[in-house]
This record gives sequence, structure tokens and C-alpha cells, in this order.
Amino acid sequence: MTRSAGRPRSEDSRRRVLAAARDLLRESGVRAVSMDAVASRAHVSKQTLYRWWGSTSAIVVEAVLDGYEPPVPETVVETGDLRADIASWIERSARSLSDDDVAQGVRALLGAVSSDPVAGREFHDRTLAPARRTIEHLLSADEPSEQTRSARADIAISALLFWVLVDQPVDAGRRDALRDLLTGSGRTGA
Repeated sequence: MTRSAGRPRSEDSRRRVLAAARDLLRESGVRAVSMDAVASRAHVSKQTLYRWWGSTSAIVVEAVLDGYEPPVPETVVETGDLRADIASWIERSARSLSDDDVAQGVRALLGAVSSDPVAGREFHDRTLAPARRTIEHLLSADEPSEQTRSARADIAISALLFWVLVDQPVDAGRRDALRDLLTGSGRTGA
């Protein structure tokens, strides 16, 4: 029987660390989240933080995504109407991203993952990849090209993240334009 090195994570300490990181993000933004600040606020040692997370970016990613369950193809209700299904996915995503705490968290995530490949992979695996699979799945009945479905999914995710990053509302006009772009609606022949 092998024994893992180090002490196992204390769930109470983990919760305190994630809450401290979220509080710091909310109060002062991602620049305020340091190992010193999180350790002090969570009443844990910096050694504990480095042993469990390894970087501030990793703490930010876990703090923001803690409890997040992305929509996956198996949980999306399909009506058979591609425009309606895509519009529903966009609406659900926009509603979530319009929450100030969520938007601030997404901006923090984007900043954190830009300089930390490990945190970037975690962000991709937990959020971007499931969103991409869901959009590709919705488009699969209408678009035979896997590359085109993939490019459309990238456009959808990129547009939503860009609007959040630059603090632009995801209003009805933007949602409709994105839906039309993804479904090929509104095209006029030349």
C-alpha cells in the first residue's frame, strides 16, 4: 500500500482559501490576490497554498470555478430548431455572464490564465472545452464540417468572453447577431 506524500487537504482550509481569494477579487481585483494576502485572510500558511495550488493563478481559477457546472451536450434541451437552440445557449450564457461577480471573476480568470499555462489548461478543461462541445453538438445536425462547427464554437465563446473582458453588455442586438452568425441566418446572396 502506497501513501501519498504530505497531509491531505483540509476541506475547511480549502473553503477558507477560496473564500478569501473571491473576497479579494471582489474588493480589489486580481492584482490584490497574492499568496500573502490569501494566506493572511484564510488563516493558513503560504506553504499550504504552494503545496496545494502552486501559484496564485491556480487559486484564482479554482476560486472562480468552484461549484461551476458548465452546460454539456447531455444537459442541453434540443427543440429541433437550430436558431432557437443556439439562441437559448447564448441567452443562458449571457445571463450568467451579466452577473457582476461572474463577470469580474471571468476577467480575473482571463488575466490569471494568460501567464500560467497550468491554470490555463484547468480553465480550458473546466469551461471552454465543455462549452465548445455543446455548441458543436447543437450545430452538428445542420453543419457536416467538423472544422466549421469548431470555428463557429470558437467564435461564440470568443465573442462572449470579449464582451465580458471589455465590459460591454451582452444585449439583445449582440445576442441576435451572434445567433445569426452561428446559424448562418440573415445571409444575403450576392
